[in-house]
Amino acid sequence: MQIKSNHKLIVISVVFLFTAFSGLIFWQSKGESVFSDNKSEFIDTSLNEFRKIIEAATIESENNFDIKIEKKYSQLGIISHHLPVAVSLISDFYTFLKNNQGPRDIFIILGPDHFERGYSSVSTTYLPFVTPFGELEVEKNIVNELVDKGIGLDDKALTDHSIGVQAGFIKLFFPQARIVPLVFRANTNQQIIAKVADIIAKHQNEVSVIASVDFSHYQSYQQAQVLDSESGEMISNFNFNDFTLEYVDSPPTMRLVGKLVELFEMNEVAILDIVNSYNFTGKTDNTTGYISAFFNKIFLQED
Repeated sequence: MQIKSNHKLIVISVVFLFTAFSGLIFWQSKGESVFSDNKSEFIDTSLNEFRKIIEAATIESENNFDIKIEKKYSQLGIISHHLPVAVSLISDFYTFLKNNQGPRDIFIILGPDHFERGYSSVSTTYLPFVTPFGELEVEKNIVNELVDKGIGLDDKALTDHSIGVQAGFIKLFFPQARIVPLVFRANTNQQIIAKVADIIAKHQNEVSVIASVDFSHYQSYQQAQVLDSESGEMISNFNFNDFTLEYVDSPPTMRLVGKLVELFEMNEVAILDIVNSYNFTGKTDNTTGYISAFFNKIFLQED
């Protein structure tokens, strides 16, 4: 299948002023800012700052890492995209990933289409991402399969920070990796989710999957604790169909995670952390909840 677009999707991850409900990020496509009309000098400065924040968090994560998991295979995980607030949580997640087994050449990133930009329920792109750590290529063969099955091509929708944040970390931790980015509108139905799951499952031996989602939004810290605790229980019980927008910013992503857990035959979940933006900012209103988790495959030892 011929690639229709040969220009690069310049997705520059830049730390934006933190708001209580979201760590927004500036993105640029073809030199034009999507979310901001700030001058390039400010964008360059912020890009530098973004790199420094991630690198510092990464050093701390590696220094603190002492979890050694043997006979486990981590191929599917859930992590926040809320920068700069959750940077240490995200860095810990990728440090964990780097220190455990599983395919690391191709990452499929699943996340919300936050602003419902996509013309299709699910959107992807062929265009590479430019991160603070260099250009990150897309795995075009898998994108071809998705597009052939009706998944939309929408470059603008793929400037969503649910993808861009993970792209930056993946390029830092796994420099040679490629990605398959997918964003989901809130109304994505189960039939489409099953179709995407089947395509991903065909490449089970080649890919790791990152669900880039945040959990409770706009709640007081007390109410967020209740909701995020329930979300943790649903994940622990492999119950993905009861997620709504009250619990997570992308219920379709969580339903797809559930399908992939089945298809990949993951037999253990490890929740690394359930925390809240309050734990980083001290602000008790309009908080955001985070859950960091992995689904592992345990290979039983033969007698």
